[in-house]
Amino acid sequence: MLHYRHFRFHFHGRRLSRKAEALKLSRNRWQHRAVALKNAMALYETIFENTGTATILIDEDFTISAINDGFARLIGLSPEAIEGRIHWTTFIHRDDLPRMKQYHRMRRQAPNAAPRNYEFRILSRTQGTREVAITIDMVPGTAQSIASMMDVTDTRRLEREIIAAGERERRRIGRDLHDDLGSHLSGVELLSKVLQTKVAQCSPEIFKEVETIRTLISEAIEKTRRLSQGLYPVHVVEDGLETALESLATEIEQIFGIPVELVFDPAVERLGHTAATHLFYIVHEAMYNAARHGGPTAITINVSVEKNRFSVNVHDNGCWQPAPHAPAGQGGLGLHTMAFRARAMGALLSIDGNEKGTCVALCGRLPEHAFEKKPSKNS
Repeated sequence: MLHYRHFRFHFHGRRLSRKAEALKLSRNRWQHRAVALKNAMALYETIFENTGTATILIDEDFTISAINDGFARLIGLSPEAIEGRIHWTTFIHRDDLPRMKQYHRMRRQAPNAAPRNYEFRILSRTQGTREVAITIDMVPGTAQSIASMMDVTDTRRLEREIIAAGERERRRIGRDLHDDLGSHLSGVELLSKVLQTKVAQCSPEIFKEVETIRTLISEAIEKTRRLSQGLYPVHVVEDGLETALESLATEIEQIFGIPVELVFDPAVERLGHTAATHLFYIVHEAMYNAARHGGPTAITINVSVEKNRFSVNVHDNGCWQPAPHAPAGQGGLGLHTMAFRARAMGALLSIDGNEKGTCVALCGRLPEHAFEKKPSKNS
């Protein structure tokens, strides 16, 4: 009996020893994992804090769960005042809010459906409204997104100043071509017509030579006119945006044989001539891209106004489909210029295409009142 008890105690002791050894090994594994997790968290926090850009973590309900010092400086609030307390939407400009909310939902439904890189306006407590370039993506395995932002306000302001200076110079050269060289050539053409009449009876050979000269002068006048209009769209400044778009529609129909329908809200004429010129060139580029590369049978231009905001849609039923969400990132120089002009006028440009065609959309805010005067001849 005693022998049996001794054996049972010995057996249980060995089993307990094995369990203790297993627990010890499990504890060691968890300790190693805890150390690795701690190191990973330290590395993550170091990267998060020293990335060089304003960085935040955004929860599914828009709550900001973490920020770094860069974002705190950009916004003008401490991490303690933001983290877990304030929604991301609080800091987004109202004009950009619907788009940002849409991207937020799209990103969680299909991560590749929403763009990763774009620009918007952020509201800073200390610096007012700032223009920001953002890169954002989902944190794998979570419903959180991580976003890094760079303040591009000064860069965009300089871009607008450079574009404005360039537009002033374009207008000056265009006016000189139209008013000076164009008029000069017209005078020469008139004199050649008089000369042709005089020599008609005396020398048929000279008559033909003068006729050739007149033809060359007429071609030079037409080239000068087109060049001056390209540099200085007279219709936009002097006759209004609607007249300029009507002339553009007629030009497309004559050159490419594509019917163009224009729907225009006169309220858009409140745009100053600089913004109107940018809008005209964006539509011009969109229509020529469609006509040259898409093979459409119809193009529609819709210019509308709603609640002090304008929108322009150039839709064609062709097959020209540049990369969506990135008009300035891919494609030729024309697409870069379109995006550049959109930023210069403070508007949002998007290009979307499918089997039904391509739509170039531009939207922005109208000024409260028309404030830009038509440029004088000496400006």
